[in-house]
Amino acid sequence: MINKNTDIIKKMSVPILDYGLVIGIGNIDRIIKRLKIRLSSNTDTSNYNGLTLNTTYNGRHTVVILIDRESTNRWSVIAHECKHATNNIFEYYGVKLDPNNDEYECYFLDWIVEQVQNVIQPPKKKPNVKKEKETVEITK
Repeated sequence: MINKNTDIIKKMSVPILDYGLVIGIGNIDRIIKRLKIRLSSNTDTSNYNGLTLNTTYNGRHTVVILIDRESTNRWSVIAHECKHATNNIFEYYGVKLDPNNDEYECYFLDWIVEQVQNVIQPPKKKPNVKKEKETVEITK
């Protein structure tokens, strides 16, 4: 679990697309400052469970998903922010969402949710187990 004084920021690329993805888990205000993201002067994020926004980060279009540490066990918040991210990226590329043909959208959303999940709870590494060699007897 994430320590209350710890923020986690993971930066990555969206596969195939020339688009960045940043996932921040922790104190939203503090992460915004660390990433040097400028919000409207009247934006108060102190009561936000999550926030998703588009920005240019290191010269590239990027979607930023921020989840308050207290909401990391609320999958509804995570799903909500990941759906915003999916929509933002699709809109950037001019993809029209179609509720009758949404398989690509669902797979893309699945990938984004998995990235957030891996930041909140990194997958456990499997132990390196040597497989025994199989012996196959061949007869003529």
